[in-house]
Amino acid sequence: MLDSFQKARAYESEIFQLIRKFLQNGDCFIDIGAHIGYYSILAAKIVGIEGKVFAFEPELSNYQKILENISLNNLNNISLFNLAVGSETKQTQLFFNQDNDGGHALWDVGKHPFNQKSLDNQTMQNIQQSTLDDILSQQKDISHIKMIKIDTEGAELDVIKGAVNTLYQYDVPYIICEINKFGLQQMGTNETELREFMESLKYETYLITSDEINQLVKLPIGKYYQTSHVFNVLFTKQNKMINQES
Repeated sequence: MLDSFQKARAYESEIFQLIRKFLQNGDCFIDIGAHIGYYSILAAKIVGIEGKVFAFEPELSNYQKILENISLNNLNNISLFNLAVGSETKQTQLFFNQDNDGGHALWDVGKHPFNQKSLDNQTMQNIQQSTLDDILSQQKDISHIKMIKIDTEGAELDVIKGAVNTLYQYDVPYIICEINKFGLQQMGTNETELREFMESLKYETYLITSDEINQLVKLPIGKYYQTSHVFNVLFTKQNKMINQES
């Protein structure tokens, strides 16, 4: 999976850096919207045999690629789930993105102006969705959760609403979250609602940048990043200090 890691570093190297910075041996990492396992594999190698990774990928082809990558890397500390994560347990529809295999979503991806192939050939499938709270309540030996990564093409707020008990129970300090303005809109919400909900849970928002010196830029409520429609933020507990140094 070396080539895949190299591509991921080039695409979102700042996410790789944050995972390496905050995770330690024995930690627990949760990857929601795992694609083919870039971050799950990286995290599993960092947390080691005393740590644990829970990865969620609803699209079957990507899920199978993660299984292959787990095997290729001889890892036995990843629990992989072929389902979507949201605010309730139900059957739902997954729309396949014909233009980007990392862009499958719970809304019609053909509506995005960049997804011409998806518009011409709409494909969807019924899938199972559950909440993170329900899934983790059935797991044993979780002493703490260091970091959650959420990349669900606009369903991030719905994911978090189904994970509130988990955030409280484990006092999760770090959540890496994609902000996809178009996707959020298609899911009936927006960046403001997502960030205000996180504020109500006592989390602060930091923009994740590619600047090696100031990688994390605080975004108070009312301040927005206008340059891009898709970017990543780090939600941190308000009492958690952020050290910019590696």
